[in-house]
Amino acid sequence: MRVSRAPEKRGSGKKPLVYFSLAGATLILAAAVVFFIGGFDAPLAMVTQTGESQSSAGSATDVIELEASLSPTATPRPAPTPIPPVAITLLEAEPEPSPRNLPQVQFGEELDQGLVQLALPANHLVDTWYTFQVNTSTGDITLFFAFYDDSRANPLGTVKVQHYSQGSMLDNAEITLSYPNAPDRLLRFDGSTGMMSLVQQQDLQPYSPSLLTLELRVALVEQDIRLQDETGDTQAVLQLDLTGLSNSEGIKYQRLAPDVVEDVLLEIQLLVDQIESKRIKK
Repeated sequence: MRVSRAPEKRGSGKKPLVYFSLAGATLILAAAVVFFIGGFDAPLAMVTQTGESQSSAGSATDVIELEASLSPTATPRPAPTPIPPVAITLLEAEPEPSPRNLPQVQFGEELDQGLVQLALPANHLVDTWYTFQVNTSTGDITLFFAFYDDSRANPLGTVKVQHYSQGSMLDNAEITLSYPNAPDRLLRFDGSTGMMSLVQQQDLQPYSPSLLTLELRVALVEQDIRLQDETGDTQAVLQLDLTGLSNSEGIKYQRLAPDVVEDVLLEIQLLVDQIESKRIKK
């Protein structure tokens, strides 16, 4: 017997399955492609961003470093070394030594005194001590000054001017000259009378016991010799002590010479003017 079969449609049942398989494979392939592309893009983007950021950071750093290298760097000045304070001791000017032996003179109330240096004729400089004193009863001023040698031990001489008035010409002067081995010599110049005088008294001489009695010694002391010229303008008295036991022996001399007296007073005036100018500047 013949068995008949239905005719087969070749491939009619398998085509849908193939389509579904192809579609699934296509989807899977597309997913894989998307996955792999996204996976690679993300690291690439990160790498690109990182590179750009690093490049930006590097370029900024390079710019800063370049600017820093181009900018002038201020060299700090070394701090000055402090100088320790120096203790300076100012030496006080030593006081000018005064003469050791000042004349003990008293004419009234003292107005001023001091020490100056006078220029004598021939530019001989001498230290000079002066004093101005006033008689409070009469108002008369007396100027007295003493000039010394280099040692300032003893005065070489003194000058006294009575009735002194600053700016007025001198009309009198009394000069005492001292000597180391002789008695002082006293000179007076009176401008009102034109008279000048000299007095020099002998010092007491050393002596041994007297051979004569007291009465005889007195008789021998007062031995005066008076001298006078024809005009009477010059007079001298020589007093002698023949025993050598007293200091009364000496000489007194007077002479009327107005021109000489005037010249002497003019030169004394120059010395007084020096005292006045130097004591004002002190």
